[in-house]
Amino acid sequence: MINRQMKKFELYEKNFEKDQFGIKNESWIYLKDIDVAINYKSITGVNGDIAYFQHIYTGLTNYKDFENKKQYKLICDDEFLIKSINQLTRYTQLELEMIV
Repeated sequence: MINRQMKKFELYEKNFEKDQFGIKNESWIYLKDIDVAINYKSITGVNGDIAYFQHIYTGLTNYKDFENKKQYKLICDDEFLIKSINQLTRYTQLELEMIV
């Protein structure tokens, strides 16, 4: 069932390079296309007189070559920053943050 929800995403890794003056510049390097199923949940919160929506995105993929110390992002129709990675037996669970 989860395989029918999979969608192709481009996986990018954040890379830091130093220029000729020693200043770090960040860039995103394309790694590969991976299949990810993304689940969306919206939670309504109230803080005093202010009501707000909190959007939670969770991704599931069978790609296993993530490193916890590196930063990644996924791009398809939307762009997601991967906040945390949980390696499961068959799949990898991703906590995502949408970039707008």
